Amino acid sequence: MKQRIDPYTGEYFYPFRSNQKFACRENQIAHNNARAKVKRDYLKEIDSCVRRNWEILLELLGDENKSIKSEEFLNGYGYDFRFLNNIRKEGEKVYFALYNVGIRQIDSKNYELINFETNE
Repeated sequence: MKQRIDPYTGEYFYPFRSNQKFACRENQIAHNNARAKVKRDYLKEIDSCVRRNWEILLELLGDENKSIKSEEFLNGYGYDFRFLNNIRKEGEKVYFALYNVGIRQIDSKNYELINFETNE
């Protein structure tokens, strides 16, 4: 068999099998871990924004099931309207949701917050 180049380290090696791509198992594991880390790091930024929005809504709701807040108040509190992780429908109302809490626009400046767990 002819020499191959390990995609992780760039070293030359003679493969033992016809489908061998890496010089050793450790290089294959390190290569796969490096690829997975790139994906995790990309998702980490988005997930942290979603989590921060969720924590803000939970804090604003407190012990209440529903609350109404202005867009200006939410922006001042640090809520980012670009991040959510699901859409829920309660009757005819559609909520942009973060896990178990939702938000929907009621007029041009006000939003309704709802906790789905305590609302059932």
